[in-house]
Amino acid sequence: MALSGTEQRAFIKAARIRGWESVTRLEHGRYLVRSASSTATYVVTGTQREGQDHTCSCDAAISGRMCWHRAAVVLARQRAAWQRASRAEASLAARFPCRGRVRASEVSP
Repeated sequence: MALSGTEQRAFIKAARIRGWESVTRLEHGRYLVRSASSTATYVVTGTQREGQDHTCSCDAAISGRMCWHRAAVVLARQRAAWQRASRAEASLAARFPCRGRVRASEVSP
């Protein structure tokens, strides 16, 4: 998915300020995001993985612009998915330890 310049800037800001740390999951598809510049908290809703359906209660989003709050939720969800996958991989590695390297020629077809 190609991002517009505004969307790119929102993701860059969210990454630069570690926006995923400002995200609290309330329930499936509903998140709270703390403002980076005030005591405000915004509600972001949406379930699509890349954020196409995400909405935010901040002024920028209400006026139709991409905000970093929505980008932060996408990053937080991707980070959580990566952490789940890493834990699953570690669990499998612990259950099925590999003693040394296995060459492709040693594996049965």
